[in-house]
Amino acid sequence: MTSGLALGVGVGYQVVGFGGQVLYYEALGSGFWVVPYVGSGVIGTNGKFRGGIAGGVMGAWGRAHRIVLDMSAGVGAAQTRTSPLTGNVIDVRTRYGVSVALGYEYVADGGFWVRPTAGVTYLVDDPGANNSRWLPALNVTLGYKIW
Repeated sequence: MTSGLALGVGVGYQVVGFGGQVLYYEALGSGFWVVPYVGSGVIGTNGKFRGGIAGGVMGAWGRAHRIVLDMSAGVGAAQTRTSPLTGNVIDVRTRYGVSVALGYEYVADGGFWVRPTAGVTYLVDDPGANNSRWLPALNVTLGYKIW
């Protein structure tokens, strides 16, 4: 695969829950790649959803089978606010975070790719009492290099 633009869809932190992403694969030679990306999608809980955006850069090593290191920032979680009287969900708030993850990427000769990654997200804004700032960062995306 040569350098170029790619489009993907998936679930996880790179696409803010469920959504899509635009990536640019830049070949550095000897099987090394730098891949900046931006993703956008919807995240929610209890039937309430919010849109969000995330972006980052991946480093990859390999030919068809690649090891991936990803660093990103964006919407990291959705949190509900409930009424103390009724228990009904009043609002969904997005929480922003930074993520670091390792993963695997398979790239077919025709340009199709699939990438699962796993790591951690640190929420940079306060998630509130009794909530951890550390969350798992999981992601699976698939896509196609368009040129």
